Formats: sequence, structure tokens, C-alpha cells
Amino acid sequence: MSDTLRVTTYTTQLIDGVSDGIRLCRFVGRTMLTLIVPRHRVAEAKQLPDVPVRGVYYLVKLEFGRPSRIYAGQTVQGVARLDDHFSKKPWWDLAVMFLALDEEFPMDVVNGLEAKMIRYAKKHAFCKVDNGNEPKPYVSPYSEDLVATMHDELIWQMDILGYRFSGVADDVEHDTEETDEPEQQPQTKSQVHRQPPFNFFEFGIDAGELIEFYDAKAKKAREDIVAEVVDGKHISCDGVVTSISAKAREIMGFKNAPRGTEYWTWNGRRLVDIYQEKYPAPKKQKAGES
Repeated sequence: MSDTLRVTTYTTQLIDGVSDGIRLCRFVGRTMLTLIVPRHRVAEAKQLPDVPVRGVYYLVKLEFGRPSRIYAGQTVQGVARLDDHFSKKPWWDLAVMFLALDEEFPMDVVNGLEAKMIRYAKKHAFCKVDNGNEPKPYVSPYSEDLVATMHDELIWQMDILGYRFSGVADDVEHDTEETDEPEQQPQTKSQVHRQPPFNFFEFGIDAGELIEFYDAKAKKAREDIVAEVVDGKHISCDGVVTSISAKAREIMGFKNAPRGTEYWTWNGRRLVDIYQEKYPAPKKQKAGES
């Protein structure tokens, strides 16, 4: 039996019906508005109504249809932020902006996301990166997981929109999740086995499904803590949209984000067990093996 196909939907509005002009893109289930602004259309874009002013963006130089140079930045002025880049950065062709309402985009998330975009681009981009020093802002521990999730989303959207600047679509940078377990010895790059992040939809857990908390330290279920699946990576618990790792950290009082799949169950099964059925942990090599 083949796996069930899942469809991701997004809508695109062409301003003035111009195919290579301003585009407003909305991905179903996402709160961010994606705005694509050609350099020569900035003045028009500033006139668009109801466009959030807080967010992050890439400036992109295209050659032969692919990014040859990029710059990552943040804005609290919306499209107006691009005015400053006309004289200081005369090379860019278009801006890809990811904007949301202030209450959905706290400033520590904006700062952390910009820093992560720059760090990732310098490490993975197959084109010139115009950013200088890498910022190291303070990010609330409760926002770290959200920053990582949003960054994965941006890289995915850049690929979908045709502006991929790194090697592969799923070559995203995941921060190491920390727990209060003993620290393991670092692995060499050749020993690292990258497994995909947990996505509810991949395992047949649809939006609206309920999951229950599991205290992995005490090894007992917590039926009093229930969350609803919002999309592939987010849950809603007590009216707040978050991730399974961030909520587990809050409940358990951990300093760092634990592996969220170890702390939640669906239909009586731990998410980590469901995940490992499809993606079993790699076998450890014995001494002398290569």
C-alpha cells in the first residue's frame, strides 16, 4: 500500500496582474505573509494595505534564474526598510520578506531568526553572502525552538518559490536539542546521521488530533495535559500555539529543550516509538570498523 499523498496549498496574489511584479503569498496553516518585491517596485509595495511591518527578509541577486548573491536582514518598518538598501546595496534584484503581526512575531524571535538566517547562509549558501559579522542576540529559552522551526520554514519557502540558495531543500540547520542527560562525546562529521525532524502529518496524525503528555522521567502518563495538533510541527496547549519540545521544557522545568517526541503520546503510543519505527537509530560502530 502506497503512502497517502499530502497536499500543501499556498495562494499567490499578483499585484496589478504582473507576473514578475509584486507577489503576496500565503501558505495555508502559516501565520506569516510572504511578500516578494522587485527592486523597481518598492514604492508601489509600500502602498499595499494591511501588510505587517515586523519580520525578516532576504535581498536576492539573480543570475540565470538562480541566486548569485544574498543578504539576510530584519525589519520593523515593513517594506519601508528596503529604502535604505537602494544606495547601500545597489546589487539586489528583489526582496523576499516574511512578515507577521507584532504579537505573533516577538522581537527576540525576530533577532534570533535573523542571526540564524545569516549563520545558515554563511555555512550553506552556494552564492555570495553580503552580511558581515554574525549577530549574537539574546533569545528567550522559550523562543529557541520557535526560531529553529521558523527558519526551517523560510528555507523551505525559498525553495518552493524558486529562490533556493543552498545545496538541498531539506538541508536545514537544526540546533542540537539538550537534555539533563550525560553529555555524549562529540562525533565527527562522517559519523553524524542526520534524521528528518518529526512532522505529525508524515505519521498520519492530522490537524485537530489530540496528544497527551508523558512524563519520561517518572515514566507515567499525564492525562491532565492534552494538546491539539495545529499543523505538522505545532500544537495548541492551553490556548497557546507552541511545539512539543517547548511545551515539554515548560512542563518539566528543563533549562534546555528536550526531545519533544519522548514526552508526548498519541493513541497510547509515544511519539518517539512511532518515529523510530520509520527512522531507527543508526547502529553504533565497533572499534576498528569504518
